Amino acid sequence: MFRRALIVSFLLVAFCSFAVFYCYTTVRPADLAEYALSKVERSPRVLQRQPAIQKRLGVRKDFWVPKGATRRHFSIESEGSELILIDRNGKIEATELLQRVKGQLLEGNEVHHFTACEGTYFYPANRFSAKEAEFSLLREAAPVLLGTAETVNFSFRGKTPLLNADRVDLQAPGSIRARGEHATGNALGKTVEIGPTCRLEFPSAFLKCEGPLSLHLQEQIAETALPFHYEDAEFCIDAQEGKLLYAEGKPQTIQCVGMVRLSSEENYALADELVYFPETKKLHLLAKESGRVLFWKSDGSIQISAPQVAAHLGEREEIKGIGDVHCTFDLEEEHRIESFFGKYL
Repeated sequence: MFRRALIVSFLLVAFCSFAVFYCYTTVRPADLAEYALSKVERSPRVLQRQPAIQKRLGVRKDFWVPKGATRRHFSIESEGSELILIDRNGKIEATELLQRVKGQLLEGNEVHHFTACEGTYFYPANRFSAKEAEFSLLREAAPVLLGTAETVNFSFRGKTPLLNADRVDLQAPGSIRARGEHATGNALGKTVEIGPTCRLEFPSAFLKCEGPLSLHLQEQIAETALPFHYEDAEFCIDAQEGKLLYAEGKPQTIQCVGMVRLSSEENYALADELVYFPETKKLHLLAKESGRVLFWKSDGSIQISAPQVAAHLGEREEIKGIGDVHCTFDLEEEHRIESFFGKYL
């Protein structure tokens, strides 16, 4: 009797267990429909309510920027990151916070490097932002540009990667240094615009701009369309806009346009245009249309009023007026000098 009860109880438990197993493991058509609905509707709702976060180590990102029939390769590496995924109106957006970042862009015989203590990558904007960044441009293993910035933003949309940086300090070969609050340009280091004001320093001269300065690194040209001040051991020059050509860390040619004022311990001049060669101390001053160039010595020994003035102010000094030359100033010209240089004379 006891054995029969034991066998019946065992069979009953076995049947109940099988029934429970069958109910929980058998996939029914209704279950498939519910699963499909959860994939379509419930997953995005989860990311909308709360983003997904993933910790990662040894992160690397690669970008290929088109250039004609070829592609430039840009890579970013990080010791660790935190990836955040969120759904915005049915579209997945990603933000990745990276630590101890380094990047590299290959462009022919040029290599562009940068490092940063931390950075952020945004998708699908395809934008990268870094803090406390150091960057360099090497051409055939020789440095072309070095710099630091408080923040740097790279954008990889389009055919040219773009760069924006704040509080920049750039250095080029020959101890040339450019500083400004903001810099924009392409990430290939061809042209950089520094502003809203900028100071460009050479070992024995400097250029200070009241507006943005465009620095063309390959051509070694700095130019601005806003008022600027240039100063070296010989002269101070102020003008409304101008261009400076340099080589081997030295200014070679300065071209100025608009309300040009030149001054030194001995020489002064007013003109509409100026071309100055610092190494040879040669200069050419021009006036527009019916205007006149005014050139004079501080001791009054020379006064020249002419459409053009050419001067070589080296050891063998030579100054000559070109065109209709007057050797004294009239009253109107004296008033003009007074308005520009009165507080200095």
